[in-house]
Amino acid sequence: MKILHAIKSYSPLSGGMYEVVKQISENLIKKGHDVTIASGGQPNNYKGDIKVEFFDLSQTGNDKKYQDYLINSDYEIITNFAATQPLTDLALPILNKVKSKKVFVPTSFGGIVSKIHKKYFEQMKIWIKNYDLLIFLSNDYYDINFARQNAVPENKMVIIPNGASEEEFFDLNNKLDVRKKLGIDENDFVSLHVGSFTGVKGHEETLEIFSKANISNARLVLIGNGKTKCFREVIKRSTKLNNTQQFKKHSKSIIVPNLTREETVSMYKESNLFLFPSNTECSPIVLFESMAAGIPFLVSDVGNAKEIIKWSNGGIILPTKYNVILGMNFFDKFKSLIKKYLIKIGFTKKGPGVSYSKVKIYESAKILESLYASPTQRKEMGENGRKSWLKNFTWEKIADIYEHEYYKLLKNKATTNNS
Repeated sequence: MKILHAIKSYSPLSGGMYEVVKQISENLIKKGHDVTIASGGQPNNYKGDIKVEFFDLSQTGNDKKYQDYLINSDYEIITNFAATQPLTDLALPILNKVKSKKVFVPTSFGGIVSKIHKKYFEQMKIWIKNYDLLIFLSNDYYDINFARQNAVPENKMVIIPNGASEEEFFDLNNKLDVRKKLGIDENDFVSLHVGSFTGVKGHEETLEIFSKANISNARLVLIGNGKTKCFREVIKRSTKLNNTQQFKKHSKSIIVPNLTREETVSMYKESNLFLFPSNTECSPIVLFESMAAGIPFLVSDVGNAKEIIKWSNGGIILPTKYNVILGMNFFDKFKSLIKKYLIKIGFTKKGPGVSYSKVKIYESAKILESLYASPTQRKEMGENGRKSWLKNFTWEKIADIYEHEYYKLLKNKATTNNS
């Protein structure tokens, strides 16, 4: 098959969606398919093995160039990944002119709760029906519920979850001893958090939970990209906590290392627990990676985390508050209080996704303490997650499902052409 996967930015710095597209594309190529990536970013000395067509949309004329590329292409399958991103948004008005079979992976429709996107999602009620197939990550989220509410036929919808790489995680003994590199004793209890320093991955809450938890000989390792304001705040807060008498007395410390991907994968395998109180998610790849590494995870009630736990029995949902305003300064707290008051008097409605989610620190710290004290429970949860990943959630198996669905589309096309 000749396939085009369209994504906002094909760069490791662009987050989880990059990893999804990379893994699916690479595995389809291994199966003998011709896969190209369309990226709205800039080449920036790209040296990967996959063919990438870059459309720098900051340059005048590239909007139409991309649309003409889709219309005149000979791809059998064109897949748009994510809504409210340029390469999808430019495709939506011209879908009827594109000869290829068209696939859409909305990845949440989280923007549907924002007034800014009200007109966009009104039009989406029509656009979405111009796709031949819709791929969802969850059976109960904004995107799939939107499709059902707008009478998209069930035979045009399929659920394909995220996953983790068999190549990276199959061998649990393949470790680089990152503990030694970071000065972590082999008997220390390690809680791991992996997430870019965007300000919405729960770094603040992770630090607070670890700080409040009554545990000893414990290390918190925070791995992420970006020298952002969030990163600087994490460094400042970590340094302060590491110097407290409480941390010194209980031999606790926070480490924010700069690791390669290989070292990050090894750190998963060398950790005791994955702690991820994120503020907003769709279907977190890091949960599948912790499952693949055979360690249990604690996660906020965001995205389809509950569904992932139901599939795997490998994690626990942390007590979560919804519709909160992030930030610790006085102005943020004042806005939060005003919002809660307006909801209380009925002036505005409390709806999912209006702002962000935030875990309850004290209760979450108690759950961390409980798992810390129960290696048997941790082992059982880790093994459950690992077995579930091996059976259903390797990228290799996910790519098999994509291939199967793509072939079904082309078979239908052939049947239609011959009728």
